[in-house]
Amino acid sequence: MNGSRLSCFLVLGVLAFLFEACLMGGGSEDPSVTRNREIIGSIHTNDGKPSARVKVVLSQVEWTPQGSNTVKEDTTTTDSSGGFRFPNLDSGAYCVRAEDDSGWAALAGPAAVRRDSVVELRMTLKEKVDLSGRILRNASQIQSTFRVFVIGLDEVAEVDSDGVYALKDVPQGNLNLVFASDSTADFLPIRFREDADSEAYVEDVTFVEDSGTDTSISRDPPGISSSYDVIETAPMQYPVGQEPIWYRGKDIEEIIYPDTAQ
Repeated sequence: MNGSRLSCFLVLGVLAFLFEACLMGGGSEDPSVTRNREIIGSIHTNDGKPSARVKVVLSQVEWTPQGSNTVKEDTTTTDSSGGFRFPNLDSGAYCVRAEDDSGWAALAGPAAVRRDSVVELRMTLKEKVDLSGRILRNASQIQSTFRVFVIGLDEVAEVDSDGVYALKDVPQGNLNLVFASDSTADFLPIRFREDADSEAYVEDVTFVEDSGTDTSISRDPPGISSSYDVIETAPMQYPVGQEPIWYRGKDIEEIIYPDTAQ
């Protein structure tokens, strides 16, 4: 996959999985006009109560197959009703992280801010989760040349010789899990079930290699033309009773894949 195709894929792929934003106005931007770009939201405890005086960090992010990078960062604290606001933002993609004094946390993003846009988020503080999974080649062989990371977090997990990756202390929320090699990347949107434990396991993800020099996907993400060759991110669906040995003793049902049904 050449650089221009990869760049185009990354931009389209990210936009396809961004949180819903309420966009107001239209047309081309006039740089002389002040735009009302902001992210607002509220932080709540797991039982629905507002979380006051919680630190909230806004990160403008960029990412490549090598990982997620923070362009710039801003910090605020929730008010008595758990609310927060980040006004006067530049256009771009942003992640929001919140964490209280006990270490419970939440992550949202990436959220798109562009034109006259207001993005509103509702976030729930929960216990952090250790996230693990496997990536395979052609549904059977171990694939160990990929890196795995969550957009908005610094940690990048290498895939070991058994195809297994592990990410520690991942905040719960609607996340974008990225599988990346040196030449390509794809996104798997996930969210945790309400009763998720401190350890969660992603179903096997398969890397499919076709006869050409690129990789291909059996399920095109929304917004991606079928002419783009990327890796497959639809979780494997094994017949009942034929799950791999690696699944044994692991609760594979703790994660939901909201965008895999096309």
